[in-house]
Amino acid sequence: MKEFIENLKKCFSKKTLPQKFEYCFLSPQKTFFSKKLKLEIKKEKDKNHLKLIFPENFKTQIPLIFCFGVFKKEGNLLVFPEIVLKKNSSLKILSFCLFPQAKKVFHQMKGKVVLEKNAELIFEEKHFHGNFSGSSLEIFYEFFCQENSKLISNFSLNQGTSGKMNLSYKISQLSNSFSENEIKVLANHPNDQVEIEEKIFLLEKKSKALLKLRGVAKNKASIKLTGEIEAKAPFCFGHLDCKEIICDPDSQAISIPKLKVFHPLASLTHEASIGKINPDQIALLQAKGLSEKEAIEFILKGFLK
Repeated sequence: MKEFIENLKKCFSKKTLPQKFEYCFLSPQKTFFSKKLKLEIKKEKDKNHLKLIFPENFKTQIPLIFCFGVFKKEGNLLVFPEIVLKKNSSLKILSFCLFPQAKKVFHQMKGKVVLEKNAELIFEEKHFHGNFSGSSLEIFYEFFCQENSKLISNFSLNQGTSGKMNLSYKISQLSNSFSENEIKVLANHPNDQVEIEEKIFLLEKKSKALLKLRGVAKNKASIKLTGEIEAKAPFCFGHLDCKEIICDPDSQAISIPKLKVFHPLASLTHEASIGKINPDQIALLQAKGLSEKEAIEFILKGFLK
């Protein structure tokens, strides 16, 4: 949390603000955006609708940063973003969701992202839900990747508690598109119940996808990871890598890999495993001076990093 705040201070300093957020900067008080960028913000009761359209050939090295959060113990946060990257555009999005004191917080996020021909997007989403397992989340993202587009997505919740969380991604890909997707979640409390489902549809020739799922269940928590890839055209390729660690007999970890091939020239592969931490790794770290508890935490942090 401290590192996150320090990074934000650097990004929003007075010296760098005009330069870094020339094209788009959103805050509760003000909104800045260039004439080239189409931006729509609508609020309907407790629902927040956000639509961003990036023009053709739009390129920048500066990431677009979103911060969503509820800092009280109770509250609702409903966000419905729609993002469109026109042809030949490229962008990096960093999204932070923070519920540090959550005891009864509901967060719903339903997003739609369109990558037009030759567009590239890096999408990173990081969560912190506090230590009370008091959050309830429903997150659904739908991605449409057109010809020759590239999507890199990364979702992580690797500290604190997760609460009740239902996370679903759906990715549809056209010819020669590529996606690399990673989800890492820690379930760390008796009330933590996590269900993650990601589906990738390789609809046209030479589309490729990599899907990596990581989950940890400890302290009587439960986590369920479902990864699915469908290949419907020639020369499509996909790989699913799903691994979970279960830390105690009262926790639950479920892994469901699904591969569906509808064309003889398509190829899909997968690897899936659920197990405990290798005791040899713990012994090695203890030999270097760590306690057993410290060694376990060190291994789990590396697994979810």
